[in-house]
Amino acid sequence: MIAFDREELFTLREIAKQIPSGRIAGGHVHHSTVYRWASKGIGGVVLDTRLIGVIRFTSMKSLIEFIDKCNAGKRLSSSLSGSRERRFEDDA
Repeated sequence: MIAFDREELFTLREIAKQIPSGRIAGGHVHHSTVYRWASKGIGGVVLDTRLIGVIRFTSMKSLIEFIDKCNAGKRLSSSLSGSRERRFEDDA
């Protein structure tokens, strides 16, 4: 939950500019991606936001928690080794 008195709040458009894009060097994710995280989420995990007037805000802490929850239990090395093993099995 966002602590208004202790956390700096960002609009979803502002927070999108803080998240690097994996596709474009020096780019950032599109603000519609962050709106989707706040409304639909990913795999049941939704970005924590607060509506103040007509503008939706979140915090950097909420974004980090969202990313951590989305990535919980995922390991890059295990997925890479599995794909390598499958590739070697196909070659045999």
